[in-house]
Amino acid sequence: MRLNLFSPSTGASKEVLDKEYRPYFFVPHPLTRKDQETIEGLGAKTRVEEKRELLTGQPIRVTKVETEVFFDPREASRRFEKSWESEVPLILGYIYDQDLTFGAQCLIQREGIKTVLQVSEKARQKFEERFSGVREADPMKYDLLERWFTLCSQPVPEIVPERLGIGEKVDAERYYLAFMLSRVANLPVPMAYSSRLVSSWIRSILHNYLRRNNILIPTSMELRRGEAEYTLTRLSPTSRASTQVSSTPTTSPTKP
Repeated sequence: MRLNLFSPSTGASKEVLDKEYRPYFFVPHPLTRKDQETIEGLGAKTRVEEKRELLTGQPIRVTKVETEVFFDPREASRRFEKSWESEVPLILGYIYDQDLTFGAQCLIQREGIKTVLQVSEKARQKFEERFSGVREADPMKYDLLERWFTLCSQPVPEIVPERLGIGEKVDAERYYLAFMLSRVANLPVPMAYSSRLVSSWIRSILHNYLRRNNILIPTSMELRRGEAEYTLTRLSPTSRASTQVSSTPTTSPTKP
């Protein structure tokens, strides 16, 4: 993985290369004979990890399948009867796992790259005054709000649009909002600038939170709790006669 970093103070860019990271997904533990054979065919590495289930909060042991970089996890996961998290894009998955945030400040340290999560004492007090009640009522929500507040309190750097991959004329307000969305949804700044798919924003927020808290991202079927999925293809109006409710019999009364 190659990370592109920008320094607002010097205007310089820096690339950081990570050769160790591998795409992965999860399959049930213990492995079936068929799954074991499939893993051997892929030449993948495996290890058992303990996660938490989203809907029950209970611990669950799963097998982590690490593939080579050139393997598409989505394609590889189709060879298994059941799998999790193969739909998470490789780039986003890496950012989630490293606890990094697009569009936010970070520090390059000996142990790795760390996101800056600091605000002034004045800003901290203002946040506590407004959301102190949330901490006890909903700790998970408080944690998420605190992180977003901290990230969005950072100044927006002035970067030449071409460096961000934004070729069009940039509107100042839209540029600012792109950085805010990038930090909240943890999406690359160019994607946050151009994307209007709210579902993608929500999905990234959810996946980022679950990965950061070691919660197994459920499949779409698990979220629907086994209910069948349908697609609305057409809507046709019914006739007035078919929708009108009558208080009289629909058959003619028998004459005496």
